[in-house]
Amino acid sequence: MSAKIGRVASISGVFNIQRADGSTSEISQDNEIYIGDTVSGTKDGSNLNSIVITLVDGDDIVMLGDESQLFDSSLVDEPFAENETITDSESMQTVIDENSIDA
Repeated sequence: MSAKIGRVASISGVFNIQRADGSTSEISQDNEIYIGDTVSGTKDGSNLNSIVITLVDGDDIVMLGDESQLFDSSLVDEPFAENETITDSESMQTVIDENSIDA
């Protein structure tokens, strides 16, 4: 299973979840949401569907009606991994030298 990205904080109405493996089920309060999951509201004209999903970084995603949302890593504010950053001046100079354009 993928990494946890959030949890259902509140729900009113009916929402379904499609897991990354393709399985689907109705979602309920406190269900965990994982990277690769898609949450979708149902098209039910009898009431207004609403759901609040609290992400692992503390932000909330609010969905209404029959909206659909793919939960991927772009939704959370995570710092860069060490291998995605330059951490010392020698590395910075190497990048500059390798990417210099001669005029």
